[in-house]
Amino acid sequence: MSKEKRSLGRTMRLERLEDRNLPAGMVTVGVDSQTGVLTITGDNQANEIVIHQVASPVPPGMFIPTMLGYRIRGIDTKVREINDDSGFGVAAQRSPARSAVTIWWGTEIHINLAGGQDSLRIYNTSLAGPLTIDMGWGSDTLRMKNVHVLSTQASKSAASAPLNVNLGDGADRTILDNVTSATDLNIDAGAGRDRCTVRQVAAGTTGSGGALAVEMGSGKHDFLRIVQAIADNALLSDTSGAGGILLHSADNFGSESDTGFQTVR
Repeated sequence: MSKEKRSLGRTMRLERLEDRNLPAGMVTVGVDSQTGVLTITGDNQANEIVIHQVASPVPPGMFIPTMLGYRIRGIDTKVREINDDSGFGVAAQRSPARSAVTIWWGTEIHINLAGGQDSLRIYNTSLAGPLTIDMGWGSDTLRMKNVHVLSTQASKSAASAPLNVNLGDGADRTILDNVTSATDLNIDAGAGRDRCTVRQVAAGTTGSGGALAVEMGSGKHDFLRIVQAIADNALLSDTSGAGGILLHSADNFGSESDTGFQTVR
């Protein structure tokens, strides 16, 4: 048989290549049993996570208290549980990177996503303690819906209001919908062309002295929209910006200060 004929009998085989769809960074989660602080920390990649409250299952016929926890899920982002010495978590050295983790303990939450074009969504969650969010530098997206902070105290480890949001530098997009704080609620949009919508948000109740403070930062043409918000004091500013727009309607403010916006309606 000729070499030409032998070559015709060979089977072509395709080699399977490794998956190139790598996760967008790593988020670490840990609880400090001494302070009760749940800390969620991102890296400088484009982290995308979703957080919501969950209840522990109760077996049929058993009457035991339901535990409330926090489900932290990554979207193309891995989540690793570390430094959990509360007794409910996995030891750090045995904790693999996962697509999601559930933390069953924590009195307050601190989130710092560092750099990158990050996305954070928090929904259907009530906290006994303060909530602080730092989105870091990059053009980030923050969405909060049905989130309630019940504490009247500032954070144990950060000098801030019970609900404090720092969007960082970049062209950020933020929507707060039905979000309440027992007292003060602060938002700092940072530098960049930012868009912020605050809908049905309450900083305390009427007569409680709560303040809603929003600083749109130094970007050009920032846009702030506030609809049906409640606060005894509203401090709305675009101090270092240019061409900022403030739109608000059906708000219930005891007093209001608008500073630095080119257009106020």
